[in-house]
Formats: sequence, C-alpha cells, structure tokens
Amino acid sequence: MSLLPLRRAFTLAEVLITVAIVAVAGLAIISSLTAGVYFQQSIREENGALRLATDVIEASKRELFRDLERQIINPVTIDDRGTPETDDDVTGRAELRFYRIDGTEVGIPGGPPIPGEGTMIRVEATVRWAPAGRRHSKVQEVTLASLLAP
Repeated sequence: MSLLPLRRAFTLAEVLITVAIVAVAGLAIISSLTAGVYFQQSIREENGALRLATDVIEASKRELFRDLERQIINPVTIDDRGTPETDDDVTGRAELRFYRIDGTEVGIPGGPPIPGEGTMIRVEATVRWAPAGRRHSKVQEVTLASLLAP
C-alpha cells in the first residue's frame, strides 16, 4: 500500500487574511481614482472660468470704455463638457467691475463715472460657479484684474 504524500494547503484563516488585504488595497486604489477624477474636473472648470474672465477683460479693452459700466453677465457657460446638450453644462455668473487706482469703484449706477483719457483704471472680472456633481460643495470663484489706460 503506497501512501500519497501529504499536500500542504492554505488554511481558512490564511485565505481570509489575504482576501482582507486585497480588499483594503482595492478600496484605496478606487478612492484615489475617484479623487483624481474630481480633481481633474475641478481643474477643467477653473480653467474655463479663467478663460471666461480673460475674455471679459479683453472685451472691455476692445470697447475702450464706450458705454461700459458694472456688468453682471448671467448665466455663463464655464464647461460644456464637449456635448451639444445644455443640461450637463457647468454654468456660473460673471461680473465686471471698474476701479480707480485709489480703490474707488467707478461705472456703477449713481456712482462716479469712469474717468476720461489718461487715467488708469483697474478692471476686475469675477466668475462664480457651483462645481458640477458635488451638491454640497461651496461656490467656487476666480477673479482676474488688469490695468487699462483709456
């Protein structure tokens, strides 16, 4: 009668410990991927807002202060997500303000007018938006400023 050699097998405890380690590692990888996706999305939204603020300031330079006053542009599309549908767009609000160098806001209804030629004016474009897909996130804001000499 020949005896078969005994095979060493994994115990139940070893298998459970291995499964637990793999599960924890898998959760860590999935959570870091999710965080990366949200970070990439927020960077894309911020870049869109910066592009929009730059466009608003450049438009004010082209107008050379003709009929310019404090403006609120509502709503503006910050990120259209590359689709023709508008229900998935990230929209916000842009505001254009003018200041003298001393900090006094000009161009507001009932306030001081925008100075004439030779006076430097600081133009600020502020864009505010609620991040997409994150209901309880605070409103994001980007402000760009430029000096103009009409």
